[in-house]
Amino acid sequence: MNILNAYEYIPKSSAQGAVVLLHGYGSNGADLFGLKDSILQALGDDIAIIAFDAPFDCEMGMGPDYRQWFGVQDYSMEPMEKEAAKAHKYLEDSIKYYLDKLELLPQNLILAGFSQGCMMSLYTALHMEKQIAAVVGWSGLLIDDGHLESKITSKPPVQLWHGEADDVVPPFYLKEAKEKLESLSVSVEAHKVIGCPHTIAPEALYGGLEFMKRHLKR
Repeated sequence: MNILNAYEYIPKSSAQGAVVLLHGYGSNGADLFGLKDSILQALGDDIAIIAFDAPFDCEMGMGPDYRQWFGVQDYSMEPMEKEAAKAHKYLEDSIKYYLDKLELLPQNLILAGFSQGCMMSLYTALHMEKQIAAVVGWSGLLIDDGHLESKITSKPPVQLWHGEADDVVPPFYLKEAKEKLESLSVSVEAHKVIGCPHTIAPEALYGGLEFMKRHLKR
């Protein structure tokens, strides 16, 4: 198995659920692990939190602490899908490892990610054998090479957030993702944050935490 390096919070008693956090391009797991205290305050300290490092060195050559799920030299859908499929294998193995370690089921798991981590959260959740509790995505897009309808294996509820002033991942991707997911009978909430650039706005964070609270199965 290919187990990704992770920053983790494991409850002292038996974990009643888990939130897996996926960082953006050129970052690492420590970035989103900074949300730990907010997640624990919202969901309780019996929830495990795992923030994975992406499997690949960042193509920008900035050093081992800078990671990527896939390259960004070609942001067309077909190359992204191929690269996301490679990263998905690492994620799937790592998620299974932690579910076994924590003695949890997929229904006890939430995936949440920012930017490229949002893209991988959606990709992984929709391609898992068994359905997880939910997905929360900030400032990303839905990877679809035109064959998602035939490849989708799971349909967890999804909540998406996107800054209206995002100049890294344009906000029109929010509408595209919502329309495509709904066409696949996936329950999806989509929220645009006025004036927000490429970041997780406070309302997007706390809205995401409320969504997690509603859907996490203990």
